[in-house]
This record gives sequence, C-alpha cells and structure tokens, in this order.
Amino acid sequence: MNKPTFVYVTYIATTLEQLWEAIVSEEFTQQYWSGGQLESDWQVGSFVQHINQDGETESIGEVLESQAPQLLSYTFGSSNVTGTAPCHVRFKLEQYGPRVKLTLIQTALDVQSSMNHELQMEEERILPQAPVRNRRCIGISSLKFCRKLVMGN
Repeated sequence: MNKPTFVYVTYIATTLEQLWEAIVSEEFTQQYWSGGQLESDWQVGSFVQHINQDGETESIGEVLESQAPQLLSYTFGSSNVTGTAPCHVRFKLEQYGPRVKLTLIQTALDVQSSMNHELQMEEERILPQAPVRNRRCIGISSLKFCRKLVMGN
C-alpha cells in the first residue's frame, strides 16, 4: 500500500529570503524540533542531521534539491528504524506581493509513525522518564513549523 502525501499551503507576510532563512536556520529549527535542531549546509547531496537536546547527532536524510530562496527538498527517515523507506520533504516558496506562498509537500508519509509520535509526546509530557520508543516523522514537526511561522508561537 502506498503511503499518503501530505500537502500544506499557507501564505506568510514575509520575504522569500526571510522565510528561506527560517527554514534552514539551526536556531529557528530548535523552535519546532522540541529543542533539537536540524543541521546541514543545504547543498544537493549533503546530509541532513538532527541534533537532539543532549547534543547527540543522527543523520536523518539527504538534500535532493536546493535552489535558495525558492526550493528545498530532502529525504527524511530515522536510522533507528530499519526496513522503512524515507519520507521526501519539499518546501516551495513563491512571492505573492507582500506575502510568500509556502507549499510543503511530504511524500511517503508514515502515518502510523506520526500517530505513534503524538502518543509518545503525550507520554513524555505526562511521564518525562518514559523511554523514547519511536522517532518522529517530519509531518508532526512540519505542522509545528508552519504554525510557528504563521502564528509566531
């Protein structure tokens, strides 16, 4: 069975350059990666790494396309999960007057992993000592990212 595609479109009162910087900035990614951050030089073929709050690094993907400030695409999948194909994440930015149209497309979204992650996050909130069993799929973080860009919180 094919995994679903997630498409999210929003308009943000900003410039292409400012939105691009928000997407690739390590400091900004901390705000929607639960204190961790994404790190890459965002060049085609480069690794995308997740650095957690403890400073541990995990390679989670590879940059597929990078055309600053309009297009960024990379694979996303945890090295801790064997036998699963990575998700593909694509950010497309288009200037529309004083706003930027942000289209976020994610293919091969692992819905079950996303649901498991939501449950895990709730368990960690209630039981912070509970062990981490699953890695997040970008869908949850993407929603947090878009909400942060649009609402500022």
